[in-house]
Amino acid sequence: MLYAGLLTFIAAMVFGLAVFIPLWLSALLISIVFIGIGGALLVKAKKDVSQMKLTPEKSKETFKETAQWAKAQMKPVK
Repeated sequence: MLYAGLLTFIAAMVFGLAVFIPLWLSALLISIVFIGIGGALLVKAKKDVSQMKLTPEKSKETFKETAQWAKAQMKPVK
């Protein structure tokens, strides 16, 4: 329902602007605005993700501890 409401709002913006300029130009301008906003959000998200540290440090440390424990538990078979 929220998405349908958003699409209806965008259509209302297009038709509202069409009172002053041709309908095709109104639709073009509104779409350019939304594409610009989406592009800016995409660039921001890409920047935020690139700054994130994606290596799970706790899991990495646990794996090393488990490997050391396993090596200590292994005894040579005679």
